[in-house]
Amino acid sequence: MSGQKTKVAEQAPWAWGLPATPPRATAACAASPWTPRVPADIAQAGWRAGAPRGRAPARTLGHVIFAVPELVEQLVRFVAAGSEQAGAPRALHHCLLVNRLWYAVTLAVLRERLYFADARRLRQFAAAAHRGRLAPELVVLHKLTRLEQRDLDRMLQHVCPERLRRLELYVCPRVLPPASYLGRANGLRRLALPGNKLVSDDFLIQACAHLPRLQVLDLRACDRVSDAGVVAVATNCPRLHTVNLGRHRNGHLITSVSVVALARHVQLETLGVAGCYINDAGLWELAAVCGPSLARLSLNNCRYLTNRSVPALLALNAFPNLSVLELRNIPHLTDVRAVVRYKQWKQSRGLPVLVEGCDRLTQLFRCEERKLYKENSVSTVQELASWLHGDED
Repeated sequence: MSGQKTKVAEQAPWAWGLPATPPRATAACAASPWTPRVPADIAQAGWRAGAPRGRAPARTLGHVIFAVPELVEQLVRFVAAGSEQAGAPRALHHCLLVNRLWYAVTLAVLRERLYFADARRLRQFAAAAHRGRLAPELVVLHKLTRLEQRDLDRMLQHVCPERLRRLELYVCPRVLPPASYLGRANGLRRLALPGNKLVSDDFLIQACAHLPRLQVLDLRACDRVSDAGVVAVATNCPRLHTVNLGRHRNGHLITSVSVVALARHVQLETLGVAGCYINDAGLWELAAVCGPSLARLSLNNCRYLTNRSVPALLALNAFPNLSVLELRNIPHLTDVRAVVRYKQWKQSRGLPVLVEGCDRLTQLFRCEERKLYKENSVSTVQELASWLHGDED
């Protein structure tokens, strides 16, 4: 009898914690409408995984649920989400070492996000990868200042654009994703190209014509982009809600024309126009159309703004849901009483608000706060005195 049990156990790899799916789990999976999100068929990978030849299987995970591909995927994704929040990039490394099923699932999850901060490793990846095998949702290149265009083109040959949701090239000034490649990335939600010296109006006109689902566009320090490119983006990407056009050079290329185009065609929640030539009329148009939805607004170094826009709009509560307002280096902004009152009103209601200014504006804020405090104190004393004298009468 014991010999029969041993024989049955040897024929049932899930009893040893191996990555084969038991019959009960197979029936449950067949009845479930679940569809794996990973590119590879991890369920089939689980059936192929087994013990090495010539060696007895080792006990790793004894419970049957750890051999179900669907559950393993959910566990791996939970670990991946926790590692991102805790800042532990090697948390998934342990999942690769559990068994063959866990290795297959973890590798598929890892391939959904490609991150490169070293040009040498990117070249190695491009040389080792096979075309059409990777379909990530996120591709990030971080500060690859020496990366050349041919290296990026070679890497993108192995990345299918159909499932791409986020493409971010941070401070990669010498490379640019081809417009033809972006033309096939119809599901792209976020495009970030800060610090890129090659982004131009022509590139935006060609690329954004095929990005109807784009929601976030980061073009900080893209000095060649002008109003023409921004207007093309606004008219072709109706789902945009976050746009950053801040810059330190060529601010004259971005004017109120861009702000008006964005305000009239998309529902903005975050707008950054630091260093751009925005005037009071453009800001009034923005408040009239997108004022209730706007949550973050950066106006640093907008030297053409005056007291006729920012203080007046805040006094009218044109931005009721604004939580971040950046006002550094605006020389013609001198009347800050409405700004201070707006901040105090938000704080009194328990709403988060952050108003950032330069040293000059910070001193004006403090001075105005003291004045308002004195005025409120005097008003309170006068009301108390009036109440007391009224009782005596």
